[in-house]
Amino acid sequence: MFKIVEFIVTGLYVGKFKWAPGTMGTLLAVPLAYYMAGKGHVFYLQSTVLAIFASITLCTYYEIKSNSHDNKKVVVDEVVGFFVAYFWLPNRWQFLVSAFILFRFFDILKPYPISYIDQKVKGGLGVVLDDLAAGLATNMILQASTKVLLTL
Repeated sequence: MFKIVEFIVTGLYVGKFKWAPGTMGTLLAVPLAYYMAGKGHVFYLQSTVLAIFASITLCTYYEIKSNSHDNKKVVVDEVVGFFVAYFWLPNRWQFLVSAFILFRFFDILKPYPISYIDQKVKGGLGVVLDDLAAGLATNMILQASTKVLLTL
């Protein structure tokens, strides 16, 4: 069971890459988010909510079994964070690229309150929640700048 969970939480093992595993996990999320967005808002919302709850559960299990917190190999949190970043945006390349860049910015630098969540919330919830906050910050900025991006 642990090997299956490890396969999922490491994003099909892309989290085991030595170079920038979080970025690799986000890159894994890009085509998935694009596909989900093409299926409509309801499908995207349902898939994202299911992925969030599954990620929290799987990260909790992984932490207990591996005896580690927020292991850098775990990238499923980047995947669901990017799903939130791309939620309800026009399904166009400008938004994919912008969401990717902004999400990585917030996930790497962790400005307040993302840093507070990262430091204070423990367990699988803590692993996922700071990425959801980074995704939400990204999405809010992109929602506010939709008209500008559509002119590109």
